[in-house]
Amino acid sequence: MIGRFSKSRCGLKFFYRDSLISSDSKLAPVVCLHGLTRNSEDFEDIAAHLKPTRRVLALDFRGRGRSDFDPDYRNYFPTTYAEDVVEWLDHLKIRSAVFCGTSLGGIVTMVLAGQTPKLFAGAIINDIGPEASQDGIHRISQYVGKLKPAENWGDAIANVKVMFEVACPDADAATWDDITRRTYRMGADGKPVLKSDPNIGKAFQELGGAPADPWDLFEKLGQFPLLALRGEFSDLLAPETFVEMAERVPTLHTCTVANRGHAPWLNEPDALAAIDRFLASVP
Repeated sequence: MIGRFSKSRCGLKFFYRDSLISSDSKLAPVVCLHGLTRNSEDFEDIAAHLKPTRRVLALDFRGRGRSDFDPDYRNYFPTTYAEDVVEWLDHLKIRSAVFCGTSLGGIVTMVLAGQTPKLFAGAIINDIGPEASQDGIHRISQYVGKLKPAENWGDAIANVKVMFEVACPDADAATWDDITRRTYRMGADGKPVLKSDPNIGKAFQELGGAPADPWDLFEKLGQFPLLALRGEFSDLLAPETFVEMAERVPTLHTCTVANRGHAPWLNEPDALAAIDRFLASVP
């Protein structure tokens, strides 16, 4: 994917990745939105998988990756991110897309469906729903904005395992190194530095992570072709919530990703197969 920058209405500089495609595809692009402390690098694998047929775009939310950190942490909230996405897509002259949101990115996708439905050709939400399990919220609150500074790469890997070991019980050393590379950069002093603003944790603790009436937003999202994925061991999207989502939106496509917690990386064979089937069904 090619990295590019765009400037926002508030003066912050946002980074995004664009897979482009060599053919003149008329298919709607896939717009990827990442999780709470993550960034656009998480979608490199799915972009490579889809590149033969679809353009894939992935944005670093404010405060993540190579986008600017916001001096006001209170802007780290889904409705602000949704406004950023609308402005970014308008800059790119994209009028319709399939949105693919992991965790927080899925919440932002639901907000977008309520605010700008004309942008939607379809949506994929990854391990998130209208209700989040308190077990998962508690686990996330224990690390977001609270990780010990990393003195070396080994410390960085240890911190990443604190965040994601529950999600990847089968990860080997190479996988952990890759996830850490997407989570940390080397600072000027030669020590690893997180690619996310620690103040995200402050916003999470004070403001929460979801807008009002998320079931209403989810049902509005259900008017479009919709796929929901859940990690088999997810502690954030409970099995009963996943069932209720399918009951409320009977047209919902679902996939449980084996041997994953919160959240699947979307490079798993069953996740890729479900996404391929779903995209083939999008008009």
